[in-house]
Amino acid sequence: MNTTCDLKQTLKPLYRASSARPALIDVPELNYLQIDGTGRPEEAGFEQAAQALYPLVYTLKYMPGGLPFTIMPMEVSWTLDRTAKTFAWTMFMVIPDAVDDALLAQAAAQVRQKHNPQRLVDVRRVRWAEGRCVTMLHRGPYETMNDTLGKMNAFGAAQGLTLRPDTHDIYLNSVLKTRPENLRTIMRAAVLAG
Repeated sequence: MNTTCDLKQTLKPLYRASSARPALIDVPELNYLQIDGTGRPEEAGFEQAAQALYPLVYTLKYMPGGLPFTIMPMEVSWTLDRTAKTFAWTMFMVIPDAVDDALLAQAAAQVRQKHNPQRLVDVRRVRWAEGRCVTMLHRGPYETMNDTLGKMNAFGAAQGLTLRPDTHDIYLNSVLKTRPENLRTIMRAAVLAG
């Protein structure tokens, strides 16, 4: 019998943040499933990406002979083109290091047979080290996230750091099941210099 790989416990320092003050963290290289897209989160492309990513992660978790693991929160790295007022994004989820391309291909074949999401072919496995970041927990609706980002930028400036202008957000609860004032999102901004 396989024991569960408890990613939430193992990676706890990376998935906890204070809403009172920003902090500096170092994010090591981790194993992720990723999918890219453009547009706003309420548009079809974002939902199609999630419909490809989630079944794949859950299939990996429950595959016979696979490695049971705790499902990590959905994460999105956002890039805003302020001139065109459009978003480019990468949606991703942490997976255990034991998941390799062969296991991913097996899981994708199972998902294709069962659900066949439109964007399944766009999901890829990557190893990525985000490095040094400023992080803070945002509580409340997404529309007020710029307030939290302002606190993060002020913290970074006080430390002599230049931060990436766009954020990497970690969604700790579901927008479909949670009132806007109760949403919890960890925001990260990578340190570019300093």
